[in-house]
Amino acid sequence: RLRTELARPSGTCHRRTRFAGHQKGTRMSLDLPALTQSVAQHGAVVRILVCGSAGSAPREAGTSMLVTASTSTGTIGGGALEHQAIAKAREMIGGPQARLYRKFPLGPDLGQCCGGQMSLVWEVFTEQTLPKTW
Repeated sequence: RLRTELARPSGTCHRRTRFAGHQKGTRMSLDLPALTQSVAQHGAVVRILVCGSAGSAPREAGTSMLVTASTSTGTIGGGALEHQAIAKAREMIGGPQARLYRKFPLGPDLGQCCGGQMSLVWEVFTEQTLPKTW
């Protein structure tokens, strides 16, 4: 559960951003050139970030992907989890919600057999909210 508001989209989870299942101080990935190019091409882009993982999970913390209304690049591990994450990202484009945190158990309810869990963060970026430096 998200205990405090998300930190600025710097790509670092730190003391101000505590997620269950997340290791304090873990460096998160942010490919600013790819994000900037995607925003220039598509207007609004959602970055889905794996902020934590536990047990058997397809990707580790720091993995991310970009989603637009019609495309996606990268992967957070595939399967039903990624399918649901992309669908949520597309709901967020043009909507009022700019950030979201959710934890997923990777078991039968998702149709995944990993048995671990993953914590994801969705962040909507537009030209106005895009970080200028990294």
